[in-house]
Formats: sequence, C-alpha cells, structure tokens
Amino acid sequence: METKYEFYDLERSLKDYEFTAKAFQRMNSVVYSADFEDMDSDTIFIYLYKQFDHISFKDHLKRYIYKHAEIKEEFRDVPEDVYKEILLYSFEENGAPFSFEPTTKRKNAIIKSWLSQDYVRRSTVFLLGFGLKMSQEDVSEFLTKVILEEDFNMLDPEEAVYRFCFKNGLRYAEALSLLKQYEGFDENEEIMPQDMNEINEMIKKYQFEIMSIAEMRTYLKMLKKLYIYNDRQNTSYLEFMSLIGRVKRIIADIYNEDNEGINERQKTKDSISYGDIERMICSGIPLTKSGNLQKMSVSALAKRFRYRRMSRQRLDDVTTRKIRVDRFDIITLLFFIYSQEQQELEPEIRLKNYMNETNAILDKCSMMRLYPVNPYEAFVMMCLLSECPLETYSDTLELSYKAGE
Repeated sequence: METKYEFYDLERSLKDYEFTAKAFQRMNSVVYSADFEDMDSDTIFIYLYKQFDHISFKDHLKRYIYKHAEIKEEFRDVPEDVYKEILLYSFEENGAPFSFEPTTKRKNAIIKSWLSQDYVRRSTVFLLGFGLKMSQEDVSEFLTKVILEEDFNMLDPEEAVYRFCFKNGLRYAEALSLLKQYEGFDENEEIMPQDMNEINEMIKKYQFEIMSIAEMRTYLKMLKKLYIYNDRQNTSYLEFMSLIGRVKRIIADIYNEDNEGINERQKTKDSISYGDIERMICSGIPLTKSGNLQKMSVSALAKRFRYRRMSRQRLDDVTTRKIRVDRFDIITLLFFIYSQEQQELEPEIRLKNYMNETNAILDKCSMMRLYPVNPYEAFVMMCLLSECPLETYSDTLELSYKAGE
C-alpha cells in the first residue's frame, strides 16, 4: 500500500530509522483498512494485540547467547542451565555488574528473571551489553527490535557513554570513569541563552561521530552545559505544568457545556482536580470497588503498554517532583489536547499538527521524538486518525480489559 502521509517526508529521522518508516506503513494498513471507519477501536485493538510485531526478550536473549557462544546442540535442546552458566561466567569475565543500583537479589535470581521475561527495562539491555560484551549494533537491536523503544538517546549522558563504550569495546569501569568526569564538570558555570546555539551546534557535530576519549569528554561537557541550562530553566517540568493548565481549561469547558442550563456553579481551570483528568483520559479503564483504576496487569495490552497511564497518583507525583517528567506524560497530555481542540479537523492534518508540536516540545526537553515503533505511541497516533480520537482511545482500553478478564 502506498504511504498516504506525505508530510512525514519532512521528518528527516524517517530516513535514518528503517523501523520508523515500517511502523508508519503498518499504521497505514490499519487506519486505511475497510474495517477502520466503522470499527476503529476494534481494529486498533486487534492490531495491537494480535498483529503488532513483538519479539520475546527471553527468546531473543537465548538466541543471541546461542549464536555468540557457538553452541553446537540444536537450539531447542539446550537446557536453560547452559544459558545461566554462560551469563554468570561472561559477566564475571567482563567485570560487569548485575545491577546498576544496589540490590539484595542474588546473581542467580537476576539471571533467572532475565531468561524468563518477555519484556525488560532499558537498563537491563545496557547491563547485558556490558556483561556479554555486545557491540553497539547488538544493543541497538535489543532496544529497537526487542523492547520496541528508541535507539540510544545521545542527549542522555549515560546512554551516550554506554554507546561510546559498546562501539569501542570498553568495559563498564571505563563507562563509570567517564560518567564521574561528567559529574565533575562545573555546575556553577553561567550559561546564557545566547550561548545555547553554539552548544547545540557542538552537540550536533559530535553526536554520532565521537572517535576518541578526548572527543567524548568534549561532548559530555556540552551535554552538561545543556543539562545545567535546562535544569535551571526547569524546561520539562514547566512544559508539563503548561500542558496540565491547557488540559484543565479544556475539561472545565466540557463540564460547563454539559451543565449548560443547569443551576450549577461554572467550573474554572483551578477547580479541576487530577481526579477529573484521570476520569477524562482513563475513562475506558474499569474501576475497583474502592474507586481506583484497575491494575494494568488485567489488560490484554499490559505487555504492549507497560503501565503507561495517566493516573491521578502519577500526576500528583510529577507535580510534587517525586518522579521526573517522562516522554509518556507529554505525549499523552498533548494527545488529549489535540483530541479536543482539533477534533473537527481532517484526521491527517490533526495528526500532523500533533506530531509537530509534540516533537518540538520533546526536542526542547532533550527527549527523543515520537517513535511509532513503540506500541503505545502507535496507538495514540492511530486514535488521532480516527473520527473521535478520545472515544477511540477509551474504547480500545475498555476492550483490552474485557479481553484480559
């Protein structure tokens, strides 16, 4: 099927990410199918649940070990203990930690969990990269093909260092040394807004062409300046709070429209609670007897969405800075905004506008751009291409819980 999103050609990242282009093609096959117009939520759910490409992490890990350890037995005949022994030996041989954080879990228990999970966090992929002495390409494959997330985020100092080390065959000790140098760079340095153009140009220059330790140090200094500037500006937090304000205004208008003609006090932005936002965005998720959102694990899409939902607890935790703003927060809040403010526009135009603003804010916050290879992000984009985006979003979530019962 011919791609109908010509505006995506303006996104240079498409030329660099084969998976991204294929993801858009798969989206086209869904949203321009005969079933989508009348059964959009059913069609999206079936696609995400049954047709969305998903490689089990445990299977990919075993096949990686099988190939690189040159095991002679048939793959299906290899006992799991063989993989455990190889992992244990390799981690000790390469001086790699079994966890980036202090833990009381035993090595054998950690290894056992890796060999039994369909999905793991990014940090686990990086641990295995050091433990199994993977190449940069191997780690990228685990990130993009297996856990369906973006490739190395070169605006994150840890991931930039890890990529450099995997590319050059360096151990975790070298990565720690570089990260300690990053932490030691001067946080008191005054960074003026006019300096940011030069800093951004330096980052673009070095980003994927770092050849030496000296160049890595230079790149990290630029990242530290970017971090200091953004941190002082509270960029991601301010963007989050700005989006929350827009969402509250929209919800207040919805309530006032629903109550028109009824002798009720007019709602204002300030009268909208995080519970109101949760009810509006998560309306497709069933509630427990106590009034809380049903556990995500009940949903048939739990493995695809990985606990991404806009609960009132999450909103409060981000606002009070107990947790940091995540890409998911920005992507979801903007989805709600565009589902309401641009509902009357043509779906393709609505999605184009959404992508432009979302990517601009993600860029501003030094976060990765929209990545439709990820099931949740593909889900949001497909909903925006339906006639009633928020209704489609809610109906699909509702279907996922009914299917998971």
